[in-house]
Amino acid sequence: MGFAIFFLLTWLICAVFIVIKKQLSIIENTAVFLVILILNINFAWIVIEEFKFITITQSGIDYIPFLLNRSILMPLILLVYLNLLLRIDKTSYKTIYLTVASVTLMLGLSFHRTLP
Repeated sequence: MGFAIFFLLTWLICAVFIVIKKQLSIIENTAVFLVILILNINFAWIVIEEFKFITITQSGIDYIPFLLNRSILMPLILLVYLNLLLRIDKTSYKTIYLTVASVTLMLGLSFHRTLP
């Protein structure tokens, strides 16, 4: 079930990123995506390998949602957030709603991985 949810969310976030009007150029979007990806992969490596907080499953279908979340969902959510944040007025309540929605989505995805 986790695979289906994360696969659907990955396609949904990719579609949203493709459809929205981007304030950053292609090069800026690529650079931001790669920096977020590098930080996210290094953080996951430290948590898994160094601190041994997460045990890697032997079943590949259970590991794929983790990879989708780490490598695609989190960087794209932050890219969509950044592009939308640059479009709206900084003094409006939309910035607060957008920030709360992005953080809630990322926390929800992180919490879903800890459920049995």
